[in-house]
Formats: sequence, C-alpha cells, structure tokens
Amino acid sequence: MQEARDQKASAKANAAAAANSAGVVGAAGAAGADADNADDVDADDEFENKTESCCFGKGYDEPQAINGSILQTIHNFNAGNTRGGLWTSRFLIVLIILNVVAVVIESLESLNVTQQARDWWNVFEYFSVGVFTIEYVLRIAGAAYNPACGYSRLVYATTFIGIVDLLSIAPFFIQLVYDASNGGGEDQTTAEIFRVFRIFRLLELEHFLEAFTLLDDVFNNCKGVLKATGVVALVIWVGGGALFWLCEQDTIANIPEALFYTAVFLGGEWALCDFGNAGKVLCVFFCVVGIALFGTFVGFLADSFGEVLEERGEKREASKTGDADAGAAAGAGEVEEDSRPRAPSTKSEARIL
Repeated sequence: MQEARDQKASAKANAAAAANSAGVVGAAGAAGADADNADDVDADDEFENKTESCCFGKGYDEPQAINGSILQTIHNFNAGNTRGGLWTSRFLIVLIILNVVAVVIESLESLNVTQQARDWWNVFEYFSVGVFTIEYVLRIAGAAYNPACGYSRLVYATTFIGIVDLLSIAPFFIQLVYDASNGGGEDQTTAEIFRVFRIFRLLELEHFLEAFTLLDDVFNNCKGVLKATGVVALVIWVGGGALFWLCEQDTIANIPEALFYTAVFLGGEWALCDFGNAGKVLCVFFCVVGIALFGTFVGFLADSFGEVLEERGEKREASKTGDADAGAAAGAGEVEEDSRPRAPSTKSEARIL
C-alpha cells in the first residue's frame, strides 16, 4: 500500500517537473522569438533613422567607426589628444599665421619683382597647400568618429569650418585648372587674385581656438532680441530718412540720398552740418536714438556672451562629475559583486556545504 502511494507521488513529481521544464522551454523560446523580433525592429528603426538623418544632414547618434579603429586614431590625432596631434596642431597654427603674413608681404612690389622671389613664394604655396590638403582629408576621414559633426562626413563637409577648410585649398586647384586651360602659362594678375583667397586660411584657427562657434552660440541665444532691435532700427532709419528729406529738400535731393546720410548720422558721424532748424532737431534725435540702439545691441550681446560661457563651464563640470560618478559606480558594483555569496559550482562543493 505504501509502495503504491510512493509510486503515485513519484509519478506526479515527474509529471510536474516535465511540465515545468516544457513551460520554461516554451517561455524561453517565446522570449527568444520576441527578442529576435525586437532586434529586427530595432535594426530596421536604426537603419531608417540613420537614413533619414543622413538625408537631412543631422548625422548619427553613435560613432560610425569601431573603437580602436584607424578612424578613431585619426580623430584623436585631429583633436590633438595625442602627442603627435598636439604638436601638429601647433605647427598648423604657425603655418596659418605665416600664410596670412605671406599674403601681406607678397603684395610688396620690392619683394616680388624678381623670378627668384616669385619661385620662393610658389614653393611656400605648394608646401602649404600640400599640408592643408592632407589636413582636410584627415578631418573628413576622422569625422566618422567626431561627435561635433554628428559622426558624419557629409555634415562636417557642410559645416562652417568644413567649408573654410575646403576654401583654403580650392583656389589653388582652381588656378591650376584655369592656367592649364589657357595654355599652361601663369597669369600674374590671376595668380595674385587667387592667392588673396589664402586669407580664408586664417579662419582655420577655429579648429584650435573657439571664436566663430562661440559667437554663433551667442547670436542664437539672443536672436529674438536682435530681431526686435533690428526692426526698430529699420523703422527709425527709413522713417527718419523720409522726414529728413522733407525737412531738407534744399540740401538733399531724394529719399535714397537721405537714407545714406541718416545711416551715417545714426552711426555718430556727420557727413553734412548745414541744416535748418527742423534738420538740426532730427540730427539730435538721430544721435540719441543711435546711441540707445547701439547700447541695447551691445548690452544684450554681452549678457548672452556671459551666459554662453557660463553654460559651457557648467557642461564641462558636469562632464567631469559624470565621469567621476561613473567610475565610482563601477567600483561599487565590483565590490558588491565580490561580496555576494557564490553558489557551489561542483557536486563536491555542494556536499561539503
């Protein structure tokens, strides 16, 4: 009797274990299928988002290069995060300044009259173009790992600094094509015109010293106020010019001429001074309003400049704090994992426990 009961209990236990095992396997299979479907959906969404972002020039959310790849190395080199990249950045700063100085000095006829002097300028130009061309290629290649341009080469090429990089070398190659189309000879006048475009290389200092990027943030931060100030200035300029023409028709022939003088008066200068009483009153009004508009414009720019600098400082501090917190959290996680009781891995350990 007891043996029969034991057999029934053993059969029920085996059936329950088999059912649980089947349920676990089924749940695991369903979870695996759901995970596969989710991965497929995520992959499709990721591809669609990347395609849309590329079409609109917004870039990507993640680097388009594997960690430790040559593209990451190039980006770190471009950013000056390596010793070689740091010294290269310093060399490029000096070369940019020398190019601007060369444009100024080359305009002196006393230093550009002999063929030998022109040959020296040509050698320096060839060397500079070679260096800046290599720099441009490296920056395009490293853009796939550059968060500032959305990890996109297309976005970098269409940004302000990317266009500046292209303009710093494009005139040289355009001149080569132009000279080749004219029989291969160099036209001195055309060469001087193209070489003046080397001034654009001065804007490449933005890679190393933030200037235009900072000003762009400042203008975006107070663009609403600037628009309002601009509309007020336009109304005063056009309306004041029309009144000035009405009051001084003996001196000013038409409204366009009056607008010219009004713009000069609003700037604080006096192109004319022989006016009637009404014209003198308008001139005093222009002085007061011009000072007020200029002060408002400069005041809001100064406030916005301070806010942008403060925001950037807070972001740097937050970045440093975040890195420190992440390191502390990682260390705490390792300690907590080490302090957890370890399950027996072998039958002998289970028997001992």
